[in-house]
Amino acid sequence: MPRRPQKTDEPKEDDFIVLFTALSMILLAFFIMLNSMATIDSARSRTVISSLVGTFGSMPGFEKQRTIIELDHERPGGQTQGEIERTLRQILNGELEELDIYTQDGRVVVSVGSALIFERGGTELSPKSFRTLDTLAGIIKSIGIPVRVEGHADPAPAKPPKSNWYYSTARAAAVHRYLVSGHQIPAGSVELAGYADFRADRHGNKVARVEIIFLPEARP
Repeated sequence: MPRRPQKTDEPKEDDFIVLFTALSMILLAFFIMLNSMATIDSARSRTVISSLVGTFGSMPGFEKQRTIIELDHERPGGQTQGEIERTLRQILNGELEELDIYTQDGRVVVSVGSALIFERGGTELSPKSFRTLDTLAGIIKSIGIPVRVEGHADPAPAKPPKSNWYYSTARAAAVHRYLVSGHQIPAGSVELAGYADFRADRHGNKVARVEIIFLPEARP
């Protein structure tokens, strides 16, 4: 009488295929997640830029912003410095305690303390700076005139081999890179400068800060 084949604990070929497929899918999902994390900033930036004007136009208190942007289309680059300053104050109203917005020598200046946008003592942008810089980038693109990003250091000597020149320029470059690479603002529209601790702010204090200056348009 023939014997029945005994059961074994060895996995069948079909079981191996199922297990291999499942592991492959898990790895694929993991790499997709990593890729998404790597591109989240640029995607978020594009979303902010595309929706900024519409969002502000639909919120109470931003009706003038829409009018100023319409003026830009009617007379390109035609905003006066007073209009630009009013636009910035309307949009950045909730952040004015952290920002200093004023007009000096016919140019609108947005001054941001380094401690507000950089990691402590460093040159890398802090995540808490993204919201403010995203908003400023949208305004720069909407108004459509060139700006200059200036870096300034305080008088405290930097630890060698770094210098105050290094910190002021590197911080300005980080903001410049965020505007140009993260928000696709033309590089030719964003100047860059570092002044170490040689220039005081409008109150006469030499503090570490980054200033974004809206340059006057060149009139014929």
